[in-house]
Amino acid sequence: MRRSRAMSLLATAVLLAATAACSSGKGSGGSGPGGVKLPDIPKLASLVSSNPVAYEYLAESIQAWPDQGALADLIGAAGWRRVEWRNLSGGVVALHRAQAPT
Repeated sequence: MRRSRAMSLLATAVLLAATAACSSGKGSGGSGPGGVKLPDIPKLASLVSSNPVAYEYLAESIQAWPDQGALADLIGAAGWRRVEWRNLSGGVVALHRAQAPT
């Protein structure tokens, strides 16, 4: 039982890592290590995950999320000033910051 749970956690970690690696090229379908494409993640998840539907949602939400510049533009359009961001993990994660409107 423990080994099965450990394998499930490992498979989930691998899928999340592949999804994160694919997200940086999301506009063109995203391609990660070994040529894995973002749309392939749910297919891979169906082989190893007990909840592959969650990976469909994850892939869709990554594709729908704006890139760093577009998100910064949205923040600025909402009235925030001095909007900037810093890429982390090779651009998989970005930390945005801005000055509150006065």
